Amino acid sequence: MCDRLLIMNEGRIEEIGFPDEVYQNPEKVYVRRLIEAIPGGIRNEE
Repeated sequence: MCDRLLIMNEGRIEEIGFPDEVYQNPEKVYVRRLIEAIPGGIRNEE
């Protein structure tokens, strides 16, 4: 897994953060919808 996550939309940065924080509490609607669209959801692979 990565240390930091950057989500872009049409060439613009939507959100930057730690993966767990972004997955659990996305700040923007675009990011929330993108995460919800992942088949099978997000697994924590520690």
